[in-house]
Amino acid sequence: MLTWSGASQAHLSYIPRKPHPLGIQLKTICDGVSGVFLGFDPVEGAEQDAKKEFYSDFGSTTATTLRLAKRWFGSRRVVVADSWFGSLKTCEELRENGLHSVLCVKTGHRGYPKQRLLDECTERGQVVTLKTDVTLGWHGEGETVPIVAMCHRDKKPMTLVASCGLTLQGPSRVRHRYTWEKGAIVHRAWTLEQPHLMAVYRSNFNAIDRLNKETFGRSSLCEAIGTKSWWKRVWMGLLAMSVTNAYHAYAKPWEKKASIDRFEFAEQLANGLLANRWLAVEEEAPSRTLGEHTH
Repeated sequence: MLTWSGASQAHLSYIPRKPHPLGIQLKTICDGVSGVFLGFDPVEGAEQDAKKEFYSDFGSTTATTLRLAKRWFGSRRVVVADSWFGSLKTCEELRENGLHSVLCVKTGHRGYPKQRLLDECTERGQVVTLKTDVTLGWHGEGETVPIVAMCHRDKKPMTLVASCGLTLQGPSRVRHRYTWEKGAIVHRAWTLEQPHLMAVYRSNFNAIDRLNKETFGRSSLCEAIGTKSWWKRVWMGLLAMSVTNAYHAYAKPWEKKASIDRFEFAEQLANGLLANRWLAVEEEAPSRTLGEHTH
């Protein structure tokens, strides 16, 4: 969300749960491992969004997901997405276009056995898995592929739909909790066992949130530089995304320890832009007298 509360020719969205609830909303896609920002789809209002690709066939949510992932159609990559993007229809259409997916399902549960999963998955740590075969193609003449619906209950149940992944036991997850008891902070930890499919989702779904935190946090250009023009705010937001991308590609913070912290990287970037060794300084060409010819 590019925060903005002034006059704008762009469409403004208001989402109270966001850290910056009012502004220009971008639906984004990034690499789940490195966190590198790959592209975005701006929210331009119902009338304008209805004219975009895939909308007439699939509606807003699935169409947005397909537009964001279009450049990777046929690559067999895995799309991991949170509940706004997640539905059985989206999973099927991504698979139709040569992409696998692991999607969280909450509100978009048409055709998805959500209630059955919730009724059967009642104990913490319990896993319930259902499997069905779906025939791709609008007329049911395409390839038949397996689709998995899974519920795993931690403190709350998590429901997924996936066209790939393992239902076998995956890496465990350590949960920490700090409580105030008798005048002191008490730390408790417990180990949560989870399926491999859930581990894949939980390790990738918040890549966009990490990108937003690093790009639009307190040190963001959007916060550091004030402007009265909405398009300048958008430009600074895109520039901030580029800086975050450069940091992720250079410092590799997704590894155990980044090679350089964010502040030091910003210092080096600023110094490099001020004294850019790659910009060739052209010498001023000598002036010619009138009538002089060049061969």
